[in-house]
Amino acid sequence: LRKCLEAGFTSTIRKPFSREGLINAVSREFGTKSSPPESNPIIIKADPEFAELIPPFLESCRRETASMLKSLDAGDHKAIAAICHKLTGAGASFGFQTLSDEARLIEAAAKKSDSAGARTHIQAIALYLERVSVVYP
Repeated sequence: LRKCLEAGFTSTIRKPFSREGLINAVSREFGTKSSPPESNPIIIKADPEFAELIPPFLESCRRETASMLKSLDAGDHKAIAAICHKLTGAGASFGFQTLSDEARLIEAAAKKSDSAGARTHIQAIALYLERVSVVYP
C-alpha cells in the first residue's frame, strides 16, 4: 500500500473486494453520483454470535469518524492514524471490509500528513456508516 501511495496512486482497493467496494472506489475517484444513502443500503451479513457487539461497534465507529474530522481540522494526523489503526483490525474482524480498507487508506494519508486524502476517505467512512445495514442469517 505504501509503495502504491508513494507512486502517486490516490487510493487502492484490496483483494478480495466486493462489488460494492469496487463501485464505491470508482465513485470516489470519478465523482459519480449515487442514489441517496437511504435508498441504496449496504447489506452486511454478520455472524449471529456478534449480534450484541456490532451495534455498539458501529456507534463507536460513528463517534470515531467525528473525532477524526475534528482531529483533521486541528491538524492532528497522529490521532487520526491511531484511530484508523484500531478501525482497520476491528472492522475486518466483524466483517466490515470496506470500513477496514478505508481506515487503512486514512491511516496511510495521515502518516503522510495528507489532509485532503484523509478527508476524502473519512467522508467515505461516514457515508458507508450511514448506508450500512446488518443482517444476521
